[in-house]
Amino acid sequence: MTGVTMLPAEALTYFRCRANLGKCLGVSADKRYEQYCLVSPLFYDSPGNGPEKAFAISDRPLPDGWRRERASDWIISIAPGAQLPKQGWKIHVSACLDNSESVITWAWECCTSRDISFKFLSRGLPSSCEMESTRRAAQAGKIVTIYPADEAACERILADLGQLLDGEPGPYILSDLRYGAGPLYVRYGGFTEQHCLDARGELVPAIEDLAGNLVPDVRAPVFSMPAWVQLPSFLASSMAARNAATIDELPYEIVDVLHFSNGGGVYAGTDRQTGERVILKEARPYAGLAADGSDAVARLRREHDVLRALSGLGIAPEVRGYFEPAAITSSSRSTSREARNSCYSARYPLLTADPDPVIFNDLHMFNIMVRPDDSVVLIDFEAASYLSEGRRVTVGNPEFVAPRDRTLDRSKAAHIAAVIAELFGAPAAFLDEAVREIVGTAPVSGAKQGLDWGTTGRSDIPVLARSVAASATPGRTDRLFPGDIEQFAVPGGGLGIAHGAAGVLYALTEAADLRIPEFEEWLVSARPTSSAPSRTSAGACAACCTRSRRAWARAWSGSP
Repeated sequence: MTGVTMLPAEALTYFRCRANLGKCLGVSADKRYEQYCLVSPLFYDSPGNGPEKAFAISDRPLPDGWRRERASDWIISIAPGAQLPKQGWKIHVSACLDNSESVITWAWECCTSRDISFKFLSRGLPSSCEMESTRRAAQAGKIVTIYPADEAACERILADLGQLLDGEPGPYILSDLRYGAGPLYVRYGGFTEQHCLDARGELVPAIEDLAGNLVPDVRAPVFSMPAWVQLPSFLASSMAARNAATIDELPYEIVDVLHFSNGGGVYAGTDRQTGERVILKEARPYAGLAADGSDAVARLRREHDVLRALSGLGIAPEVRGYFEPAAITSSSRSTSREARNSCYSARYPLLTADPDPVIFNDLHMFNIMVRPDDSVVLIDFEAASYLSEGRRVTVGNPEFVAPRDRTLDRSKAAHIAAVIAELFGAPAAFLDEAVREIVGTAPVSGAKQGLDWGTTGRSDIPVLARSVAASATPGRTDRLFPGDIEQFAVPGGGLGIAHGAAGVLYALTEAADLRIPEFEEWLVSARPTSSAPSRTSAGACAACCTRSRRAWARAWSGSP
């Protein structure tokens, strides 16, 4: 753990609100969507369909009797012989971007020589996605999953792989128990795809309890075992090493967990010597990768340095220290430098008066706090940089980051201000000040430049239908039309009624009286792609897609 401590303590309220925002609004954010935005600037697509070069091991011929299947960006290698159990102790391997291929190759050779089924990521971009900052913290870092048939096989391959991978770097997989000094981790969980409803009524991965009932396969950001499972004896030393690690020597007492991400956690705490309330921000090595390849630790160091430069200006948290497990370095200091106006005049100074000012780079609503006295403070300076660096934004909220091929058109500021005034009733004087800051001239207050939202009637449908038809990709086998990421979540997701070709073709016929024979033939002849080794979901999805196609055919033929 690498950490930085900061004030103000009112950030405690902010983080608690941020963590519960979705719950308060009755919605939750599905962070899967971001990784499906990486391949195409226009439509959601599986990271496995990107142009990045596949690892050479992806096409290496398997030994006789083995089977190879693909599921999105994963390659599944199934050993000959008896079927796998539904659940058991499975092994996860983590790696960094620069050693991913070598680690996968060692795992491939070890598993194939012992007839143990496994899966691995097929190319570099998905492995980056596995470690990027918004991925679920519990699952991040995995590039290989190994499915031993029993505990004896698990013990053998752990010992063998442990010698091969000893000392190799990789992110810590929080949901698992670490084995040895390398990137090997183990967890008891499902081998095949089974699902059940959890306490919130959501469909989640499942395993069977002793009575054969399906219960949630918990994947929390901390290692745990089902109550009925006993820890194998060969993992006893790993559990002892885990339990021996404590945070008692930290100069701060952690009193609450405020936020978790792949890159690390945010905690509320107190200084053991002074009693001062603080916020502690954790960075996990090799995890939470940004577009430039920097991990969470590199960005935390950068944030610490920027916060020191801004100390005393009242526009950012006051940093109190930066530490790693082996050392603690204080970085608290004050400054008398003047603040330079950057937004809404001198009331809210964001950049220092230095010749090389700080650019925040991650401005969005979650990173702005308003104090009780109406002054503003910014938090989360991981993406901040100095003007002279000329760095592009490498991490941030995608809704507030311009595409790389776009430049700022300051002339549109007045129009945007008018739209905000019309839709939200913001005071014109307040918006005028913002526009002056952006373009250097004052707009005409009260100018009605709002958007003409208009309405969409049936006269627009033929144009929309032709646009939908033009987006088709009949050369692909996984989906015909762009759509929601659920197309890639299950085998055949791109074929069905809900998210796939059957639903789009049916809508085109009903709404626009448009039938496209070659697309209909594509759907009739399409077959669901296979997923991970499974006895249940692949067959069920195939059946659903078949029923979708039959329903689609009946709809056009007029038969019941």
